Amino acid sequence: MRRSSPRVGGCLFALLLASACTNSSGGGGGGSTGVSNPVQGYVVDKSVLVFAGVAEARLLVPVLLFPSMYAAAGITFELDTSPTAAPHTYDYVIPFDSNGDGTKDATMSGKAVLSADPLVGGQLVAGFEASTDVTLTTDGGQGVFSGQLELFFDANGGFRVSGTGTYTDAATFSTVSLEVDPAHPLHIRTASDEPDQVANACIWSVDGTATVLAYTNQGDYNADWKFSPTTSLIQALNAYFTPPGMSPTALPNSQFEAAPCPGSGVIGDWAGNFTFDWFCIPPETGQSDLTITVIDANTIEIADEDPPASGHILVYQAQRDPHDPHVVHGTFEAGSGGTYEEDFTWILADDKQTFQQVSEYFFLTGPNAGSGGDCGGVAQRN
Repeated sequence: MRRSSPRVGGCLFALLLASACTNSSGGGGGGSTGVSNPVQGYVVDKSVLVFAGVAEARLLVPVLLFPSMYAAAGITFELDTSPTAAPHTYDYVIPFDSNGDGTKDATMSGKAVLSADPLVGGQLVAGFEASTDVTLTTDGGQGVFSGQLELFFDANGGFRVSGTGTYTDAATFSTVSLEVDPAHPLHIRTASDEPDQVANACIWSVDGTATVLAYTNQGDYNADWKFSPTTSLIQALNAYFTPPGMSPTALPNSQFEAAPCPGSGVIGDWAGNFTFDWFCIPPETGQSDLTITVIDANTIEIADEDPPASGHILVYQAQRDPHDPHVVHGTFEAGSGGTYEEDFTWILADDKQTFQQVSEYFFLTGPNAGSGGDCGGVAQRN
C-alpha cells in the first residue's frame, strides 16, 4: 500500500476484546503454575466460543465504511432515523464465523452512538469516541453475550476500550461477566514483531486488566485477568473460588497462554498470486498485485506491486504465527512525502482462496511524522 497523507482511525467493531479471545494452554485454567480450578477453566473455554470470531469482525471494520460492500459481507449498518435517536446512531448486524470452521454461525448486533459520522467527510479522527450496546449470539444459539462498551481511538491507530459484558450459557445456566474500569481501559493494538506488541488475545496485543466473574453450578469464580503487551501469557490475579454453600477460597496466582483464534493448514498454503483490495479509515482505497513465495517453514516473501502494472514493486516478508500457519505477521516501510512503517496481520481462509488484513501504520519522517492510522484489506487468489 502507498500513501502520502495521514490517515488516523481505529476499530469500531473490535468491541468484545474487552475480554480474552483465548485458547487455554493450561487445561483447567491453571496455566503454567498448575493450579486446577474447574470454573476458571470453564471461563477460559467459553472465552474461546464467544470471542473466536472477534478477529473476523475486526477485519470487517474498514468494510463498514464502504456501504457498497455491505451486501457481499452480509452486513447491516444503518443510520437510526427515528425522532428519539441521538445523532450519529447506527443499528448493526454482523454475521461471522465464531469457531474458524469456515461457516458463519454467529451474529453480533447492537446500536452504536458515535461522536461523529464516519460516513460523511472522513470525520473519524484522533479522539473519536463511540458508545455501543452489543449482543453476540454464538455456540449454536445456546450462548448470548450482551454488553455496554466505550471506545476511544488513539492517534496512532490503536484504541482503548472499557465497559461491561455478560455471557449467558443457556445449556448450563451459567454466566460469565467481564468488567473494564473506564478509568483504566484496555489498550488494544495489532500484534507485530515488536517486543512490546506481542499477541496475547487472538491476533491482538492487549495492555490492561479485566475483572472476570463467573457463576456456575460448580461454584463462583472471580479474578483480575492482566494482559501485558510484552508476553503472550495472561495472568489470573486476586482469584477466589466459592464452592456452593461455602466461603470464598483464595487461589494462587496463575497464568495461561492466549493462542490465536482457531485455524488450520500449513505455511505452504500461502504461495500464489493475489489481487489485494485495501482500504483505510477515513476512506482511502487502493489495489495491488501480490506474489507470495514461501521462503521456509516460518516465512513468506511478498512482492507487492501497487498499483497493478505500475512497475512499483515493494518486497517484504511476514512470519507465521507460532500457533496458526494461516496467520502471518509482518512489517514494511514505504511512502512518498514521508516514510511510514506498517505492521500488518493476514488471515488466510480455510479454502485458501482469500485472505484478510488488519494493519496499523505511523509516519516515521516527513511533515506527518508521529501520526498514523488503521487499514484493512481483502485479497482474492488469481
